Amino acid sequence: MDERPTNVEGLENAEWVLMDYGDLVVHVFSEPARAYYDLDRLWRTAREVTIEGITTAAPVGA
Repeated sequence: MDERPTNVEGLENAEWVLMDYGDLVVHVFSEPARAYYDLDRLWRTAREVTIEGITTAAPVGA
């Protein structure tokens, strides 16, 4: 698979990089930015979805 994002933002600072793949948006945070924005708290009631072949890191504080 050779998918490319339609748009990438945030590479200048590399604190919060957003990659838009159309149906999927990927957020990549530095540890300080992830702790500051605390998106895990904001999305804590969201349903988790497992995508075959995708490996994720453990959330900060896990």
